[in-house]
Amino acid sequence: MAADILGQRRPLYFTLSDRNFLPRTLAMCESLRVFDQNSDFLFIALEELTKHEALQFDKIGVEVRALSSVLDSETLEMLRSTRSFMEFVWNLPSLILSRILEAGGSFSDVVYLDADIFFFSSPEPIWGEVGLGRASIVRHNFSDRLARIFLDSGEFNVSWVSIPNTPNGIKLSQDWSANCLELCPDKPTLHNGRIVYGDQKYLDYWQSDFG
Repeated sequence: MAADILGQRRPLYFTLSDRNFLPRTLAMCESLRVFDQNSDFLFIALEELTKHEALQFDKIGVEVRALSSVLDSETLEMLRSTRSFMEFVWNLPSLILSRILEAGGSFSDVVYLDADIFFFSSPEPIWGEVGLGRASIVRHNFSDRLARIFLDSGEFNVSWVSIPNTPNGIKLSQDWSANCLELCPDKPTLHNGRIVYGDQKYLDYWQSDFG
């Protein structure tokens, strides 16, 4: 994607996965790079990559960072010792997104991408729908049959989450991160009068809480 297509936008994308998901992660990164060769793109590796594996990401302009370079050892140790593996992984998107925004930079938005999605066309129409300074999340849009099966999954999906590099965006990311640190359960749980489930169910309350 040419830089002028995004106009004032300069997103920073990131994704994360362990080695089991590595082929899908690389495929997702490659699929976005077909349409956007210019935006900053980070892959947060949950395990150390071989030189050959890291080279595949380097070839397409995706920077590989170790998880330990993004989150402090005390936080990681707490998560690993108190959470199931699924809860541990579900905690990471909000924490990393918040840390990136807090560190500052020239990017306009930080975008978390699930490692198992795939871009068949340019993300330009997405950005066309998202006003500058606004966050964006994706509805599940389940069919009636699937909606009955996945009642607890919430209205929104943590597959694309963009949060702007603004004071309100930082506040939103910190709220999501703090909520997940407090509780990021691998099954639906009633907490403070709300049903929470992983990092995903918190998104249901963003519109009422943040407008």
